[in-house]
Parts: sequence; C-alpha cells; structure tokens
Amino acid sequence: MATTEHHDYPLDHVHRWKDWCALVGVHPVTGWRWVQAGKGPVITKLSARLIGVRHRHHLAWLAAREQDSAA
Repeated sequence: MATTEHHDYPLDHVHRWKDWCALVGVHPVTGWRWVQAGKGPVITKLSARLIGVRHRHHLAWLAAREQDSAA
C-alpha cells in the first residue's frame, strides 16, 4: 500500500475529503464510517461544509494501520 505518492506532499498539505479517499482507495462513505468508528484519520475542518485530512495525519494513520496489521 505504501507508494511514493503518499510522500510527495508537504506535511501541512490538506487533502480534500474526496481526494484523500481516492488516495487510499476507498469510497467517501466508507472513509466516513471509519472516522465515525474511531478508525479513520484526524479530520481537518476547512469550512462549514468542507473537510479534509492533513498529510501528516494521513501518514500517522497509515503507520497506525501498519502496526495494527503487524500485531
């Protein structure tokens, strides 16, 4: 799952929600279910109706998923 495309962004870059879901290969509804279940990344609120994921939180989320799968 780890590809160079996950590392080509500055840490403070914010992926819009649909872009982040496309990056990890899931439907936006599935991604939102992960967030609601406490299994998703930290969400950054961009406006009243727009959310995203800061790249540093994306990388931390990926690392946590790798640790969970290794256990």
